[in-house]
Amino acid sequence: MSKYKMTHFTGVPIGAALVDGAAAGDVTVSGLEAQDKLLAVYSLTSSTDVLSTADLTDEFSVSADDTIDNTGGTSSENGALLVIWQKVHPNGL
Repeated sequence: MSKYKMTHFTGVPIGAALVDGAAAGDVTVSGLEAQDKLLAVYSLTSSTDVLSTADLTDEFSVSADDTIDNTGGTSSENGALLVIWQKVHPNGL
């Protein structure tokens, strides 16, 4: 599962993707670029019709185009990740 959406809030381009959870380490996030600013990463899990969320933002960094990384961090294998980022022009514009 990988869903990607691009939108603008007050002229600032924001990207968001819902991706399959994975073991701690590299996670593929299509549309993300190495210079983009990571705003939030939320782990989403459910059991018996109850949705649980955990803010994992502090564990993750953008490591390359289409990739975030949390090596040594929390596994999200049993759920999904909601990733939100700000698009940054390569020249900082």
